Formats: sequence, structure tokens, C-alpha cells
Amino acid sequence: MSQKKIYIAGPEVFLSDGGTAYYDKVRELLSAKQVIPMICTDNKISGALNIRNANIDMIKECDAIIADLSPFRSHEPDCGTAFEVGYAAARGKQILVYTSDLRSMTEKYGGTKDADGLTIEDFSLPFNLMLYDGTPIFGSFEEAFEYFCKTSL
Repeated sequence: MSQKKIYIAGPEVFLSDGGTAYYDKVRELLSAKQVIPMICTDNKISGALNIRNANIDMIKECDAIIADLSPFRSHEPDCGTAFEVGYAAARGKQILVYTSDLRSMTEKYGGTKDADGLTIEDFSLPFNLMLYDGTPIFGSFEEAFEYFCKTSL
């Protein structure tokens, strides 16, 4: 049987070190289980469209995606990561998500309306319902990967 491949989605690429420390830890965890990490920074390319297309190609090739849907620049997940989750769903990939803030949207916003008076959906989820597929929402990458190992290896 061939090795499983997991696409690593999340805003860690925007960390001050470009996500190097995070991705090194991910590589170590996955290699211990003979799982191949597919990480956007492994593509040594430039240009927005080239990067986008290379990431899409990685999602096409992976068996699963683990996505960091932690709040990014506000209460919501990174929109690029949300796109990757949606694309993976459309491709029928196994999707595992985690967030550093498991509070519901209404808890994060302090009610059922935001500062502009727009309704906050109240499904007791930490992000928009379209990012939820019924799989447990985890509190860390490690928890999500452990679930993958139990269910897919």
C-alpha cells in the first residue's frame, strides 16, 4: 500500500519565520507514522497564481487535509485556508480541522449580532457552518492527526 499524503492547510505561512518551526514539527509527527506531509512552502515558486495552482495540485494529490481554522486577523479563519477546505470537500478528500478557539461564533462576537448589526449564525460552532462536515473539531494539529491515524492508517 502506498504512503498516505496529508495536505497541511493554515495561516502558519504568515508567521514571522514563514512557518518553518511549525512545519518542521508537522514533518516530524507525520514521518513517524510514514505519512507524507504536503506543505505549501515546499513549492519553491513565486507569483500569486503559480502558488495558488501549486497548492490546488497538492490538494488534488493528497488523501486528506488537516486545516488550521483558528481565528486569523479577527474572529474568522484565514480565507485562503477556508478555500482550501472547500476545494478539498469538492474533491471528496477526508477533512480534519482544528482551531485554537473552540468557542461558538456567538461567544466570540458576544451575541447574535456583530458590530454592523449583521446576524451571527448560532449553531454552536467555532466557525461558519459550511466549514463543518460532521467530523469532530479538534483543539490542535496533534489531535487531528491522531484521529487520522486511528481512522485512516
